[in-house]
Amino acid sequence: MLDLHRFCRDMSDPKSSLRRETEGCIGRIAACLDRPSAGTAARLELWREDFRVIYGEISLSAHKRLDPAALLRSCGLDPGPEAGWEMRMQKLVFAIQTYFSILVKVAAAAALGADLRDREGVLRGTFARERGVINYCEEDWYVWPAEERRMDQVLAAASDQVSRYVREAVPVPPERDDVKRLYEVLIPAQLRHALGEYNTPDWLAEYTLERALTLDGRGEEALRIADPACGSGTFLVQALARKRRAGCPPGQLLSTVRGYDINPLAVLAARTNCLLAVLDLLEKEGGPVELPVYRSDALALPEDVSRADLAVGNPPWVNWEYLPLAYRARSQHLWAAYGLVDAKGPSLSFLKEDISALITCTVMDRLVAEGGTLAFVLRQGLFKSARNGAGFRRFRLPDGRGIRVLGVEDLSGLKVFDGAAAGASLFFARKGEDTVYPVPYTLWEKTGRGPVDPGASLPQALTRAERREQRAAPASSSDPASPWLTAPAEELEGLSRVLGSNSYRARTGVFTGGANAVYWLEVCGAEKDLVRVSNIQARAKRKTEQVETELEPAYLYPMLKGGGIRRWRTGWDAYLLCPHTARTRQRPIPWEELTLQCPRTAAYLSFFREILDQRKGFAGWERAIQREAFHAVLRVGPYTFAPWKVVWKYIATEFVCAVIGAVDDPYLGRKLLLPNEKVMYVATDCREEAYYLCGLLSSTPVARCVRAYMNPTSISAHVLERLRLPSYDPDSPLHREIARLCMEGHAGEDAERCVREIDRLISKLY
Repeated sequence: MLDLHRFCRDMSDPKSSLRRETEGCIGRIAACLDRPSAGTAARLELWREDFRVIYGEISLSAHKRLDPAALLRSCGLDPGPEAGWEMRMQKLVFAIQTYFSILVKVAAAAALGADLRDREGVLRGTFARERGVINYCEEDWYVWPAEERRMDQVLAAASDQVSRYVREAVPVPPERDDVKRLYEVLIPAQLRHALGEYNTPDWLAEYTLERALTLDGRGEEALRIADPACGSGTFLVQALARKRRAGCPPGQLLSTVRGYDINPLAVLAARTNCLLAVLDLLEKEGGPVELPVYRSDALALPEDVSRADLAVGNPPWVNWEYLPLAYRARSQHLWAAYGLVDAKGPSLSFLKEDISALITCTVMDRLVAEGGTLAFVLRQGLFKSARNGAGFRRFRLPDGRGIRVLGVEDLSGLKVFDGAAAGASLFFARKGEDTVYPVPYTLWEKTGRGPVDPGASLPQALTRAERREQRAAPASSSDPASPWLTAPAEELEGLSRVLGSNSYRARTGVFTGGANAVYWLEVCGAEKDLVRVSNIQARAKRKTEQVETELEPAYLYPMLKGGGIRRWRTGWDAYLLCPHTARTRQRPIPWEELTLQCPRTAAYLSFFREILDQRKGFAGWERAIQREAFHAVLRVGPYTFAPWKVVWKYIATEFVCAVIGAVDDPYLGRKLLLPNEKVMYVATDCREEAYYLCGLLSSTPVARCVRAYMNPTSISAHVLERLRLPSYDPDSPLHREIARLCMEGHAGEDAERCVREIDRLISKLY
């Protein structure tokens, strides 16, 4: 029996001979791809076409998390000039995936006792057919080594590697996905994450399945279970293990579990997992065996697909904006059919709807049987985002049938996918019933330091988390698609008194469009009418040349970042070049005017013209501004230059506010403090109104309500939209007193006392 677990453990050691041999093999494969035969070149082009569908429109050479040169060198490859990195990186990915496919096939052949020296038999999968497994391997992109004699050395090395880990023992059905682990140790984490691959930990798959079966209430041995985006088969391994423990007859085992995936490499991996899971039963089957994993897009499952009692899985999280145009066009009718996208015009530029929501609706409609259960790992933001997920939260199929939410478990505090920006949640639902609010909502919070080990067992993982039972309901009782309000059951009704509407509009701070390293500045000193500055490179996604120069102060402002905000306190340590005014609004100062008025500023911006022209942050209708005025920045209007603002930070776990206006800067004198894009704000011309609004937002009832429906780690401008905030009335003694208390708190008085006084006053409002 192949000890795949030990193989992966040794492979993960960068100093092991196994790892060095592997890197050499990957380098030889990549070198072969530099001079491919006609057949291999054709397969490589087909792979590139599907690459865009599977992974979306990404650039590996420009990805902020990747060092292409270092990755190429790690496999003994010459990075060459930067202009060729994208092609080289794609070939490297194909080379690594090819070697993974070879190792997986060799491992399967070894498990079945086949001759590993049979080159054609191993690479084309005939060894499996000879032993009654009829669909283990297909003629996909990864069979090209069978047609290249130059690959004989690579196959021999892979066979030798695997042979060292074969031992005589009775096969033990796996309960963990070691094939996934093999993929993870072959492909560096930063490359997997750049590709959007965040594999489900075994413990999470086990928990999700266990919880789903409990909610479903039927015995798992005969339950038809399907994963429509199965990846390497993590959920399938868990399902097969549970069925075996429940006493499912061997003849029914493979017929009651199915997986689908659009990626042929994932299909191969999942089939390998299924093969290893039933290896000891193959002889008992007494006939041809078909592994229940098929290549299919979850959005285009076959018309005759068999319905499942339970659909489980972790569908891909890819925003609409990153989907290839062709794929977007093919699926656009589905987004409309399920009511997930109705934005048009400029609003479409800001669309962040996620394909996982569409897959969830499609699977519930086409794959799940009436009365069946669905259990998916989804973005937590689907339930609390004001801009996105509204259509999904209607929980309705096109024919009017309902989707009943059985519960949601919020894992965003646990960070189960290390490196992923979005938090995860578990979504459990039943087909054919209406959702009844409030619904169970479990909040997971991590205990101890460090991330939860992806290789942990379920009991080990559960010791790292505390789970708090809450309830969830739409923030607006009249709008079932509104973001969810979540709180302990006893608090939920009270929070609803703070909900309603208001006349205030929150904005996003100034956004450079992806050129922070040009517009974010450090001031080194000031002489006469000029200010000496240098551009800030630290933490900039796209680095630029370091420049130190003197600029006119006209369009320089102290910059407020999210980290500079505390409750009723603000500070700044950087400066923003913002060549706009309240008069020019979204468009910057005309270039001719800027050149005459501030020639040094114009020269500085001209120096970075190429970088500014290439910015990706200008979307849709905004690109016209960029084409006409390369020096423009975004999210600017008269409100940007309003004398008073109530601010809060976007990336935060707590909702705290402060008032800002003009500040006394040691270099610029009296100047407005401008917020950057990680700061949300409400602008006003009235000082008292700013402090009144800040007082309301800082009060315990309002802050608690915001916390109940904000995303766990982000507070967008939309949090204000559903709050009942009376507009400031200068004739109201109550409003003036709230403003006065907030001013006192900003001036250094006891903030806790001021909040208590404000809470007492606003009890008359709510």
